[in-house]
Amino acid sequence: MDEARAIAHAEAMRAVGERAKGIQSLRSRVEAHPTERAARRLLAEWYRDDGTHDQAGRWGIVFPGWTTTYERDRTARLFAASYPVGGDVRAFLHLPAGRLPEDARMLAARIPVQRELLSRRAQPPTPGSLPGPPGPLDGYGPVVGIIAFLLFLVDVGVTFLGVLLGWPMGGVTRWVSLGVVVLAAAAVVLGLLNSFLTPARPAVEETDEGVVPADPPDGAPGGS
Repeated sequence: MDEARAIAHAEAMRAVGERAKGIQSLRSRVEAHPTERAARRLLAEWYRDDGTHDQAGRWGIVFPGWTTTYERDRTARLFAASYPVGGDVRAFLHLPAGRLPEDARMLAARIPVQRELLSRRAQPPTPGSLPGPPGPLDGYGPVVGIIAFLLFLVDVGVTFLGVLLGWPMGGVTRWVSLGVVVLAAAAVVLGLLNSFLTPARPAVEETDEGVVPADPPDGAPGGS
């Protein structure tokens, strides 16, 4: 069967509603005869009309400027998901012998990017714990603790100054030290009381991390 008859046979299948069989018939023809451009172009157009952008890019890649950026990107993702690193891009695209088309070069450059994106989707980052609800005494304990620490520094400074100048500072430092102890204890009590009065953390809703959001069809073509 020559190319024209193969095309007519596939079109006849499509005409009676057997769209999948028609596309498979034409695809088998192109796979066996990758240099037949008319059959290949029709196959790519059928895939584009059906909204199968990765296959439209795969089979239309030999026609300069025919594929869109979106289609090449989808084809690159298909290759990255189906073939290991170092896979034969030319064989995947069923290219005829000769120089690699420029559009195919652009497609190949997108494969490592798509492979990295697929790797991230397969191993999503573990979400951190949700922050707890605010407590009624949030902030009070740390403020009192800071005041106690500053008062402690004052106590050290006064003691050092008294020793240096020979002044009796025992009474002053005694009261300052007592204030430091009281404030430090108050900070601890406020922290414990705030923890006791803070509402329990709400339960985290379970999400299906295996669902990948659909890619927006920006730049996707319409029918041909």
